[in-house]
Amino acid sequence: MSRLLIFEDSAFLRAPVQSRDKVSKLGTQLADTIGALTDDEVAIIRAMEALRELKGQILRISRPTSIIDVTGGVLSSSLECFGDIPVFNLGLSRVRKLDDKLSGQGFLLRGDWNQASTADLSRPLLLDDVNWSGRSIIEVMSLLGVETEQCIVGNLTTNWGMFGNKEGGGKLLQNMGVLVLSGSNVSTPEDDGFHLEDFSVNNGEKPFQRILTLDELRDLKEEGMFLDRAGLPKSGNAEFGVNPNNLIMPSFKNRVRIDSEALDELLEIGRQLHDAMNDNNELGTETKAELKLC
Repeated sequence: MSRLLIFEDSAFLRAPVQSRDKVSKLGTQLADTIGALTDDEVAIIRAMEALRELKGQILRISRPTSIIDVTGGVLSSSLECFGDIPVFNLGLSRVRKLDDKLSGQGFLLRGDWNQASTADLSRPLLLDDVNWSGRSIIEVMSLLGVETEQCIVGNLTTNWGMFGNKEGGGKLLQNMGVLVLSGSNVSTPEDDGFHLEDFSVNNGEKPFQRILTLDELRDLKEEGMFLDRAGLPKSGNAEFGVNPNNLIMPSFKNRVRIDSEALDELLEIGRQLHDAMNDNNELGTETKAELKLC
């Protein structure tokens, strides 16, 4: 049987401490609801279990020269094990064209990448929540000019499987010479995974974290805040989504049978999840402001 996995990671770790139990309970409720709508086994990868395992692995390796945290500081601050090692909080958010496949277009950047590029990158530790295909980590290494043989990557979850005839993120990076540390492990194609955070629903908003127009993306590209990996259209009124809700992702809809009643239930869980994650939590607002998307 195939597994449909829900990664608690950022939804839990970004949430205020007083709301974390509620986030976990909503994750369990979501998994139970999805489980009744699919033939797959539905399981949750718990953030704290993965965090403890990852921290243990980090403490057993030789000291990194710098920490590059592409979760915007969420993972490094949760690990609390770096002492005086310089930490650089960065981020990549995937941009998708609003077509039937939600095709990947590139990445929005946040944080001071120029400052990070001047750090001691002779043996850096790159932190990210989920290493699925390895593409995001490879982008980071390329942007910063990191030598793969000297690079360490730490993830809450790593995919050690295959995409057709291509290696998943764990094997791909390992074969490039990168030391890969992981708090939990999955394997495609048997496993498919979705961030719990991307099931959240903000009342009154479309099912995207943000919709960008073609002109907005062009402006961000000029400012060096958008990496165009597909070629922007020369003209037209194209729109692009940042972090679409999982409910509209083709890979999710192909696995889960959603009728109107089930959709209402999933959306209600998503609304409660959004409220729990953002109870006195301004990180989302800060991120949008940094990207000039408010």
